[in-house]
Amino acid sequence: MPEPPPHWQCAFPGLGFTLEYRDARGRVQEVVGEDWSERVEVICSKEQNSPILAYPWAGEDSPAGARAVLPPAGGFFPFSLGVAGGKEVLCLSWEDGCAALVVSRVKELGRDVGLFNVPRMVERMRLAGDPWSWDSVAMAERIAAGDFTAFDIDPLPSRDVELAVAEGGWFLESPFATVRGVDSGGTLVLPAVPLGPHTLFSLKGARIGIYVGEKETIVGPMGAYGNRMILAFVSTFAPSGSMSTSFSHLTPP
Repeated sequence: MPEPPPHWQCAFPGLGFTLEYRDARGRVQEVVGEDWSERVEVICSKEQNSPILAYPWAGEDSPAGARAVLPPAGGFFPFSLGVAGGKEVLCLSWEDGCAALVVSRVKELGRDVGLFNVPRMVERMRLAGDPWSWDSVAMAERIAAGDFTAFDIDPLPSRDVELAVAEGGWFLESPFATVRGVDSGGTLVLPAVPLGPHTLFSLKGARIGIYVGEKETIVGPMGAYGNRMILAFVSTFAPSGSMSTSFSHLTPP
């Protein structure tokens, strides 16, 4: 597990992780690490481009619910192999989490990724300041359809968002997000936020679910939206009844 961003370590004390990998028979397995600095040993598939994901969790979150809170770190066998302490290890990174999630989704669809050019895709995705700003859903669909090149990676549409929140530092779910404070008027400005669902976190522990549309921002209770990879890939929408009365609609100027 790579070292979490400093603001994560501040906001999420006791950060652990759930490691998701495929065993020698190609079955998805999980191992829980109680501390992000803990090393775990697994017997993973040696299939080319086999994805490995590490979902962080902390505080009141459970390891089983980690996928609904923070995006994963990731890597691939054998692309992410390195050496530490004289041993061969898989070195996961935050930069490759989105790519590993895309390939994991393609495998779930029953597609063979052994011949896919993962290094080229990873290289391209790393060009973004935040790899989660790419349209990962479209990427997975095109890879699964056999109609994809590294030049087909497109950014998600985005826009600036303004929110009225309590004082203090706030940040979105991506490990590459910047901690921002409210201005003198009590407004939090988040630049270039990809359209779709997000979770907004406070350094003090508060969490707010938001949905960024083309013209409005919907603010609801934590749990109403989850993060965008989860909604896109595994459809963990909250029950519709929980999203009816307590939202605020903020329309951009």
